[in-house]
Amino acid sequence: DDNDETGHQRAGTTSTHHPYNMHHHLELNPCGVDVVTLVKKVNGILNKITPHNFDSMLQQLFSYLTLCGAVASLNRVIPLIFAKAVTEKHISHLYACLCKHLWALLGPNERPILQQQLLALGNKLLYQVGDALSAIGDDEEQRIKLQDKRLGNMSFLGDLYVTDLISESEIHTIVRFLLDQAKFSSPEGCFHYELLVKLITVVGHKLEITSTVALNDYFYQLEQLKSLHGMRMEIFFLNLFELRTYHGWVPRG
Repeated sequence: DDNDETGHQRAGTTSTHHPYNMHHHLELNPCGVDVVTLVKKVNGILNKITPHNFDSMLQQLFSYLTLCGAVASLNRVIPLIFAKAVTEKHISHLYACLCKHLWALLGPNERPILQQQLLALGNKLLYQVGDALSAIGDDEEQRIKLQDKRLGNMSFLGDLYVTDLISESEIHTIVRFLLDQAKFSSPEGCFHYELLVKLITVVGHKLEITSTVALNDYFYQLEQLKSLHGMRMEIFFLNLFELRTYHGWVPRG
């Protein structure tokens, strides 16, 4: 289980330098690069990203985008990054850092477009998952894959908040939605409880500073709801409680 990884730990992962001069804004002009080539090249770079080579892969990505003017491509590139982030939640913070660097290299008119697109993708996987669940039906393997992506989405949305790419008000909106859904004694109610624990694990250290009263209320409601969802969620809550109370949001080990 990876619920003991915190945003406190994630937030420490940043590029040691900007691979491009910050005054060199990426242009949003079409460049004639076909979509298939763009997707293949960007995915090839994303597939190689690790914590150890993050800076060099970042530079390769930005060099390519700048060379071809491919942030004509925000609509193409951001979904690729999002897809990787939610399927590789153990390094979703790296993808959030990548988005932050991309944001910094955009002009002021384009930055909100990037932020809105990231939030829209995250919200779709959070709020509009009913059709996907219905389509899966009794296919347990596909259900597990979808649930894993939904957990990855919580990690990534949390990391985007930690890197200031989505607002705190959006996080509070998400938390309130998850709490409302977690009040149902059902498999989905239980899973929304798990999603909420995942999100607070990532963002708790920041909310502790900015919204202590709200965070206290979230913990109170989580404590009230935990017995509704069985022993596994009770253990998740206990781990979260200990992470905050005894470890200052710093993971053990």
